[in-house]
Amino acid sequence: MEYGSQLADALVIVIGAFLAIVVLTLLSLTFLRYVNTWRERRISARIKRIEPSVWTVLTDGSAPADASDRLEGAVVKKRDRGALEKVLLDAAPALKGPDREKLTFISERLGYVAEDIHNVRTARGAKKAESAFHLGISGSERGVQALLSALSDSRKPFVVFACLDSLSHIGTPEAIEGVAGYLYAHQDLRNIRVAELLLERRREFAPYVMEWLKEGNEDRNRLLFLLRVAGLMEDPGMYGVIARYTESLDAEVRSVAARALGLLGDPKACPSLFRAMADSHGLVRIEAAEALGRVECDGALAALKEGLADPDVDVKRSCAAALNLLGDHGRAVLKEALQAAESEEGQLAAEVLETAYMRDSNGKDARGT
Repeated sequence: MEYGSQLADALVIVIGAFLAIVVLTLLSLTFLRYVNTWRERRISARIKRIEPSVWTVLTDGSAPADASDRLEGAVVKKRDRGALEKVLLDAAPALKGPDREKLTFISERLGYVAEDIHNVRTARGAKKAESAFHLGISGSERGVQALLSALSDSRKPFVVFACLDSLSHIGTPEAIEGVAGYLYAHQDLRNIRVAELLLERRREFAPYVMEWLKEGNEDRNRLLFLLRVAGLMEDPGMYGVIARYTESLDAEVRSVAARALGLLGDPKACPSLFRAMADSHGLVRIEAAEALGRVECDGALAALKEGLADPDVDVKRSCAAALNLLGDHGRAVLKEALQAAESEEGQLAAEVLETAYMRDSNGKDARGT
């Protein structure tokens, strides 16, 4: 009996201790949440207070050294150092030319760049990525070496992309070479973020993409990725390296190459697109037809008119849509096809013309006519 009583007392103590720990944990979490909320509100209030003055200093045409002295002195107090960094980072995308150079100088002068370089070299995870991101926004060339080192050492994707993005934004030859070298060595990277990075600095990265396409690639997915990016780069020099892939043995590669030529918009692509219109694979003919709707090719009307009789209905539909894009001359071909209203070509022509008419009518209504 005494043993049972002792066991019950021990159980009560254990349950009491457990409940006390739970209560203390909940109280601690509530307190921390309150402190964090209070801190965030305080920082937001400081940002709101100093933002107009900081923006004036950045855009008033004053010398960078004078602007930095003013920010350190009368405009921003020492306790607002964190808020000032946030304001500078938020202002960076809207600043151009001398104003952007002034922001970089201020970030250097006030020690933000040195702090971020230190974090990129020594911190881990989110802190490293955040500081890498800051270096790209500030545009400091002094951060290039730290970013390149972090890029080669890190295995965390979010850190890698932060470094790649920042190096691309800094944009010095060394930074661009570092990004290109990393992407070449890590050919499994072929997602939307990499495409955005390459296209954001298309002028600098176009020679690398062109060289990679000239080399060819055993990785089919990598090749398709590069062709899609190349078509968006708006570089006339891309025509030759893209056009060769319209002769590939792989139908998907041929179709993506045809699409890329259409996006490139270079009339030199016309012969390749005409050949693609006779391709044995319907997907290639679809992309070639849509490309002919974008590129000014002599003979496009005749090729697309012939395509209206293609055995593949999706090719017919693409040809009809492309003819509509070619303006009055293309619509005239569609109206001619309407004369055979019972045929599939005539029905597709009617659908496309009706859609074009509705779009034009809606546009006029939106303009108040």
